This record gives sequence, structure tokens and C-alpha cells, in this order.
Amino acid sequence: MTSPEGLIELSLAEFARAVASRRPIPGSGSVAAAVGALGAGLASMALASAPGEEEASSALAALQARLLACVDADAAAYQAFVAARRAGAAPAALLERSIAVPREIAELSLAALEQLTLGFPAVRMALHSECVTAAQALLAAIEGATFTADTNLSELESARERAERSFQHAGLRERARALAREQRAADARTGVRANTPPQA
Repeated sequence: MTSPEGLIELSLAEFARAVASRRPIPGSGSVAAAVGALGAGLASMALASAPGEEEASSALAALQARLLACVDADAAAYQAFVAARRAGAAPAALLERSIAVPREIAELSLAALEQLTLGFPAVRMALHSECVTAAQALLAAIEGATFTADTNLSELESARERAERSFQHAGLRERARALAREQRAADARTGVRANTPPQA
């Protein structure tokens, strides 16, 4: 069985094959974290070349590091919860961890998307494709992580708590979608200006 502690040490090819295997880990949370880490890294690279965005680039690199740590953390949380449940006892703390880690992945990815959206106007046109790709990767990470967290919410006994947390997760998704739309609109406006012939 793949160890949850060593997923981020695998090569990209090894990780992709592990995801495609029939083993329970790495699963949706780990994949969301990996996609978010790639998005944050790409955003960090794009903003590093933008005037005045060095601090934002460094913040994105830090978010990437935290998302990479979540690849292993999510696998470990899920494996611990499943093992406890199979043994006939699933402590509340393990259930909470299986919900908290994917939510953290979504929150970190959203923070990265916010940084990217703020810095995007300073990025030169040649790197707009990297910015759009980064934004879409971060959006996918948020969508996947919140869905994973919602799935694990089903184990909670309190219907009210399930509903409240699900509502919070929906808010993260809506914020992310709005940011992604904002960035695409900004890119479209820039593209129109770049392709407008000079006036006589």
C-alpha cells in the first residue's frame, strides 16, 4: 500500500500511477492539494516577473509549500479514519481531521487565487496563459477539496452542523468562481487592447 507520508517524494509519473491504482490513497483530497500546489507554483513564477509583486510571489511560494504538505496530510487523515472505522471505533477527532484537511486545501488554494488575481494586472502579456492556467488549477483544487470535505461531512451526527459547514464550503466555491471569472475578464480586456490597431 502507498504510504501517506511519502506521496510528495514520488515523481510525477509515480504519483499519477498511484492515483490511478485501486488503492484508497492518494484520493481526491491529495489530488486537489497537488493541483493547488501546481497552480500556486505557476502563479508564483508569473508574479515573480511582475514589477512590485515580489512579496506576492513569495507568499504564493509559501502557499505552495503548505499545499504540498497537505498531499500527505490528507492521505494520512483518510487512512487513519478508515482504519479506525474498520476496527469498529472512529473517534470524532479522526473524523474532524478528515474534514479539516480538505477544507484547509480549499482555503489555501483560495488564498493563492486571491493573490494571483490581485497581482494579475502587473503581469506581462506573455505570461497571461500561465496566470489563467494557474487560476483554473486553483479553482479545480477548491472545487475538489470542498466536495471531498462535504462527502466526509456525511459522517457527522448533527444535521445542523453538516448544513452549516456545507454552506461555508459553498461560499469558498462561489468566491473562487468569481475570482476566476474576474481574471478571465481582465485577460480578455487586455487582449482586446493588445489587438486594437493604433489610431491615426
